[in-house]
Amino acid sequence: MEDKDFHKLDGVDEQKALLKVEELLAEKTLELQEIQEKLKKEQLTYLENSLKNSLFLKITRNNQKIFSLKGALQQFILAAGEAVQLPMAYVYFVEEDKRLIPSNIKHLGHERYRDLVEVTDRNVCEIGVDLPGHSYACGDSIWIDDIDTDPMVIRSKNIFKNLGLKAAYAFPLFLNKKIIGVAEFFFAENALPDKNLLTIIEAAAHQLMLSLECQELQKRLVHQASHDTLTELPNRRLLYEKLDETLSQCRKQSRKLAVVFIDLDHFKFINDSLGHTMGDELLKMVAKRLTAINSDIDTLARIGGDEFVLLINDQTSMNSLPAILNATLADVSQPYLIDHHEINISCSIGFSLFPDDGEDVETLIKNADVAMYKAKAQGRNNFKPFTQKMQDKIQDRLVIEQSLRHALERNELILHYQPKLNVESKTIVGAEALIRWVHPTRGLISPQDFIPLAEETGLIIPIGDWALETACRQAKVWQEQGLKKIVLSVNVSARQFKEKNYIDKVAEILKITALSAQYLELELTESSSLHESNKFIDFLKKLTSLGLRLSIDDFGTGYSNLSYLRNFPLHALKIDKCFVKEIQTDHLESPLVKAILALGHSLGLSVIAEGCESQEQFNFMKENHCEEIQGFYCSKPLPSEEFAAFLQKPITLKPWVEDGP
Repeated sequence: MEDKDFHKLDGVDEQKALLKVEELLAEKTLELQEIQEKLKKEQLTYLENSLKNSLFLKITRNNQKIFSLKGALQQFILAAGEAVQLPMAYVYFVEEDKRLIPSNIKHLGHERYRDLVEVTDRNVCEIGVDLPGHSYACGDSIWIDDIDTDPMVIRSKNIFKNLGLKAAYAFPLFLNKKIIGVAEFFFAENALPDKNLLTIIEAAAHQLMLSLECQELQKRLVHQASHDTLTELPNRRLLYEKLDETLSQCRKQSRKLAVVFIDLDHFKFINDSLGHTMGDELLKMVAKRLTAINSDIDTLARIGGDEFVLLINDQTSMNSLPAILNATLADVSQPYLIDHHEINISCSIGFSLFPDDGEDVETLIKNADVAMYKAKAQGRNNFKPFTQKMQDKIQDRLVIEQSLRHALERNELILHYQPKLNVESKTIVGAEALIRWVHPTRGLISPQDFIPLAEETGLIIPIGDWALETACRQAKVWQEQGLKKIVLSVNVSARQFKEKNYIDKVAEILKITALSAQYLELELTESSSLHESNKFIDFLKKLTSLGLRLSIDDFGTGYSNLSYLRNFPLHALKIDKCFVKEIQTDHLESPLVKAILALGHSLGLSVIAEGCESQEQFNFMKENHCEEIQGFYCSKPLPSEEFAAFLQKPITLKPWVEDGP
């Protein structure tokens, strides 16, 4: 009380003086309470700011770095301990057997608490036992006012008492909505905290765990964006980034680099026959083998489907590249056991080299891909290096593809007709329409040089439609000219069969050409008959209901699922010329051809032998009751005018010689 306050008592009654003192005391008490409240708020603000401004929370909020869970909790415990001057704080983690194991994440306010740390380090809490166990069990925070008297605490109470530790506080740590541990705090008898401080500590811990969840999600999203979800290998995006980085290093250090393209052989057949689930399992197993084989390789990626890419830039590996690729071929081709199925598959490999075969990402991968397709073309299960000759062939293919797109509109496609001869009567009973391309600069292009390309590009649809209509129109013209009515065969692509309106299209062509359906035969290859689904069988039945005939072409070269011969509405099968050709030179082919003939006849089918070129082959077919032959022994494929003349002449059979009949 200042002097001026005492001066007010001069000449005043004592009672009034006492009342005045009480008023002044009350006033000062209120001021003190306000100051204490202000200090309390400042303390809370200090704690909150201390926690929020700790190193970990600063960094995680800015998303500059991703910490481990233990590293984050250690930062938090240290920050909380310093902010409230904790004697000791501890973190327990949940083990798989649902026990709480003390971790090395702790805060020690003074060395005198070392004994308590040693006791806690040895203390494994069962769920529902001791303070951490109870906090985990109830999933909530627990405050204990008096460690000494509270039955929940079962650890060495004498140590707590001797160290002056009065209270304890524990709360569960949630990560992704699961309790992953418990934080435990101890407080000295002369420094018990305000409950609001505990709320702030728990809220800060919750904020920390949420930050970890967000960063875990971010990390997962980054991983998913750059890795294949099935095999966990780097995807195309990450491969391109790594290859670009590696190329920069190779340029600076004048080093070579190999880009290796790996593609599984006949993987589509695995998917189609065993299902995509089995196919996915196979891909995962292949990825594991490739990873194990090439554990020292810089990068292995899956860039789509059954395609993998290896980057090899280590000089030692570069020197032994053929050995590495041979080992890869051998290991991939070992059997795979999946769900009691033994699966055998091989791979084809192509590779390109930096800087010889390209100096940028796109070129190197494209050229390795080209080399891989060359390996497939030469029998599969081997590897090929990229060569400039391959690139020239690709350029040539692109030119042919572009020309093929205009071939129809420019009337460059024509049909030739090869006769079919009845073996017994030696009369012409049919013909096959065979497409030819008269290129303006390249001359006559063989079907095997452009039909596969047409299949790949989808051009086979308009080309096939043109061939069918042109053949039907020509057959009708011959009939109107009074020539012998014969069955005309037209090859049909598997892609054409997949058209929803194909039956209507065939019916419309028969209508506009006025050709009776009995004189039309559609030939489908054996490989296009692989999928013996009820839907496909119904499709073929509807097709034959138009009155036309169906035959299987190139029989014996497909996948030998012979049940389709019984289920499909077929009229004939054609023995592939590769079997017929070897009859006079290979005695092993004769029993095989006899078996095909017997099979066809047992099913009530006519059998046609393709590629018959000699008297011996003709005699063999006649002896074994083959109904028809087709080949140069009878005639080569002829333009329409020559074929019309051929029909009017006596049949002359003679062996084929290189210069023609």
